[in-house]
Amino acid sequence: MNILAIETAGEVLSLACLYNNKIYELSYNVGFKHIELLLPAIDLLFNEARLDINQINLLAISSGPGSFTALRVGYSSVKGLALAKNIPIVSVPTLPAYASSLRNQEVLVVFDGRKNRFYAELFINNNSIYGPMDITLDDLIIKLKAYPNVIITGPAAPLLNLNYEIDENYNSPKAKFLIPLAQEIYQECGADADSAGPNYLRLSDAELALQPAKAHNL
Repeated sequence: MNILAIETAGEVLSLACLYNNKIYELSYNVGFKHIELLLPAIDLLFNEARLDINQINLLAISSGPGSFTALRVGYSSVKGLALAKNIPIVSVPTLPAYASSLRNQEVLVVFDGRKNRFYAELFINNNSIYGPMDITLDDLIIKLKAYPNVIITGPAAPLLNLNYEIDENYNSPKAKFLIPLAQEIYQECGADADSAGPNYLRLSDAELALQPAKAHNL
């Protein structure tokens, strides 16, 4: 199976392609300029691998949590390719994909959730302990007390400023780690439903602004 994987949850735009059992990778630290670079980056990756979109059997996309805008860009691009070429899509949760780069360890994956909060998930030997969290630093510290050997990875790892080891590759490209997870999900659950979309863990500011209006109209 030939798979194109796209990871847009953070500032690093990461793409990977499994083609003829070989993985090709391309990444940019774009500072959330994904919309400008994603489609040209796909073309460059395909040129390097010497294939085209018609040879892709499965599209894998990181589902979040992460940047609201960047995740939407990833999904809109992948859904456009899927519709045009009739290729199935599999959404892969972002935090487990990051954790899979440090298998069989105590791993905390963390993204900056803004507003003094973090998107985080703790894994012990590849198993999620609390599930994905939208959490303050103080509450996160409490949850980590029982796990002194945690390695912290993910784009926000340095922001925590805690006395834990930080993965030296905390913000490296992670699209290639979507590929085996996408294969597992596809085999067990099949492709995404047409309605599938990003998992933000919280409402966007625009959605929050609409809530009083909705309540008023009930």
